[in-house]
Amino acid sequence: MRHLLGHDGVGGDLRVAARLAGSVARFLRNPLTVIEARRELARRLERREADFLALARDVIYAGRPSVYRRLLRHAGCELGDLEGLVCRDGLEAALLRLVDSGVHLTVDEAKGRRPVVRGGLTVEPEPDMLSNPLAARHVPTVSSGSRGARTALLMDLAFVRDQGVNVCLAVDAAGGSGWAKAVWEVPGGAALYRQLKQLPAVQGVNSRSDVINNLQAIVETQRIFIGFVVFFAGVIFFSSLLNSSLIGLAERRREVATLRVLGYNEWQIGGLFLRESLVINSLGTLLGLPLGYTMALLLSKAYDTEMFRFPLTSPPWVWFATVGMAIVFALAAHGVVQRTINRLDWLDASKTKE
Repeated sequence: MRHLLGHDGVGGDLRVAARLAGSVARFLRNPLTVIEARRELARRLERREADFLALARDVIYAGRPSVYRRLLRHAGCELGDLEGLVCRDGLEAALLRLVDSGVHLTVDEAKGRRPVVRGGLTVEPEPDMLSNPLAARHVPTVSSGSRGARTALLMDLAFVRDQGVNVCLAVDAAGGSGWAKAVWEVPGGAALYRQLKQLPAVQGVNSRSDVINNLQAIVETQRIFIGFVVFFAGVIFFSSLLNSSLIGLAERRREVATLRVLGYNEWQIGGLFLRESLVINSLGTLLGLPLGYTMALLLSKAYDTEMFRFPLTSPPWVWFATVGMAIVFALAAHGVVQRTINRLDWLDASKTKE
């Protein structure tokens, strides 16, 4: 989220707080009235086309990375084409033509949850490609997460004032311009979650999105420990292979010396030990794979409760990675054995010791 907000650490938080503190005073000195809201709406309607083209020129076609610019170019629409389209057909007709040409974003695409795919064009949206560089970024916040994982958002006071114009006009149209305060919210998603938590008879409320976010945070944390476990398991596996190979070499020093006398070189002798190690390790791997899968299955069943469960998935790459790591550790252990064979004094080893 900090990458999206464009600041790091305490210093970045202080800069955001300073911008907010400096703007709140000016914001509060100009309260919004119904008359001002009507004037703002009239100005919006009068300058719709001009504001839209100015936004397109300053944000989309200004040279910054932009998803909309990629989509417009894919549709063959440059800035001049867009200006001519709006001036000739009007803003609504121009927007409809752009939507039909694929120049639009779904909710998941706008939140960066999935790539933007239009025919032969594929865009992986980055946070900078989805943000407005003209926004003041006063208030960092996140979405409610009612329809999925929470998404980092950027809000400025100009956006708050624009929303205030809409609410002010809606309240005035409903005859509520004289209301002291009126708050109404459809209980759906995050709103329903908050309402349920305020009921005194309800002992606990679980939000699916919050549970998913918490579980994802736990899994991300456990990946670090899983990495350490795999590392130490690899060290133990490598050490056991090396220990057994060195013991076998020490017990057969005279056989190695005899092979050297018969004309075998170091690499041919090392190949015999390598094949022996690979055969033993292959048998151990074939026995260990179903045993490990059975243990993982029992562990997943232990976490299968009414509240949540962890289904066991075993994609093919896991099996291939396990076999590949076993081969790598076996070759690494053999490298030490081969080095020992190359340095072996076969004349001394061939002497008969009474």
